Amino acid sequence: MKMIKESQLWRLYLFLNAKIDPGLDYLHRKINSDRSVKITFIQGSMSFLLFSFILKGFHKWCDFLSGHGKKSALFSSNILLKAFRTIDNYLVIVPFCYLFLDYGFRNFSALSMISNLWDELALLSFFMYFALRPLFANKEKARYNEIDHLIVLFMLLGIGLFFFVSPEMNVAIDGYRAVYQHMLWYFVLRGLIRQDNRHLVYKTIIFQGLFLGLHSLYQVLARVPMPGNWVDSTEAVTIRVFSIIGSPNILAAVFILFIPLMMALALVEEKKEFRFISALTTILMFVGLLFTYSRQAYLALIGAFGLFLIWYYPKTIKYFIVLLGLMLVTFRSVADRIFYLFTPEYFERSQVGGRVLRYQHALELFQENPLMGRGLGRFGGAVATHYNLTPFYVDSYYLKTLVEMGLTGLLYLFFLWANSLYKIIRIMESQACKKNMLLLVGIAVGIVAVILQNAVENVFEVPMMLAYFWGFVALALSYE
Repeated sequence: MKMIKESQLWRLYLFLNAKIDPGLDYLHRKINSDRSVKITFIQGSMSFLLFSFILKGFHKWCDFLSGHGKKSALFSSNILLKAFRTIDNYLVIVPFCYLFLDYGFRNFSALSMISNLWDELALLSFFMYFALRPLFANKEKARYNEIDHLIVLFMLLGIGLFFFVSPEMNVAIDGYRAVYQHMLWYFVLRGLIRQDNRHLVYKTIIFQGLFLGLHSLYQVLARVPMPGNWVDSTEAVTIRVFSIIGSPNILAAVFILFIPLMMALALVEEKKEFRFISALTTILMFVGLLFTYSRQAYLALIGAFGLFLIWYYPKTIKYFIVLLGLMLVTFRSVADRIFYLFTPEYFERSQVGGRVLRYQHALELFQENPLMGRGLGRFGGAVATHYNLTPFYVDSYYLKTLVEMGLTGLLYLFFLWANSLYKIIRIMESQACKKNMLLLVGIAVGIVAVILQNAVENVFEVPMMLAYFWGFVALALSYE
């Protein structure tokens, strides 16, 4: 660390940091608001009141266990009690290490026998843990807000569609699991994230971002060959990084989710060393993102930042556009890959075997059952491919949802995301603390970027991305 502090790079970082801080103060003053963070029309609904009433029953169970925990010999020992509470504090790291856990279970022979079950076992273990946690953590009461309620209703909607539109039961079960199972990580993290352990979440994300950035840089320098035909034959791109994830587009999805938060950490953390590491991680991830050559991720991240600046800081849009122009001039291969989207040659190829062909096919199938869809697991994704029900991945999570769940499912999904973002923005605007506000900005921009990328990629077909996306939503809501 002493070597870093004596470097010219460190001095440059301190100089830039001093120049940026006044702008952050202005942004905080502009965004800060005292509006209520509640979504009143949801909280006043009969279904919300019903589930809140059910939760009170669980609270009584918690009080019952808490009373017995205080009397038990096991938890009367201060040493054991402290040990259990320390473990409880650090458990929040586990869901945010999904990437490494999944990679380990799938690639180490000793663990491979449960590679397809480990996440189900982990979810089951966490919910059993929550049922027994009041024995030693009596202050941790289950919370239930508007977004929790909307997710529960979305899961119930899926059950309804499961019974109404299920030509094949085994396909429908796997289809339901693919859509909903990893949303349960949201509830796990809602129960685990607290003010006193959020720093562990940020450190875990930094570590993962640093690893992925460094590994991507290694793949560039080592000229690791692409294992698949990931570019058109007319393009000059010869390498696309994929790290341990195995897909450039999904690696890019992780990067666009992490980068805005990492930028916020680099700007607001109290410890300058921690800021420096966050800034370094941001740069490495950005370089990794460039070498994924994932056009949809580029455009999604640009769109997310652009929407934020237009809404809160419109005067900076012209500088943002200039910056984008400079980047396109500097990274010609990136510019060529983006502009190739707008050529007649790309459109012709896409009509033959690309996205245009797939989207046309999806819209034709949608018209057969526009209201409730063809059934879960029956089009455009991993489940449908496994059961030979679709000739391809549709490369649009929204079209996949539209065909499988109809307008009912897609419109409710948009309604859920819109309310989640509305809630997060209200919480962000209510923060008196500049650091918390900017961290929430980073989380919100990353969430919007992934939502945008899903329009042209099946990002949520990957369980890790579902877990991380809803983990970020839970992280943002922990500031309420």
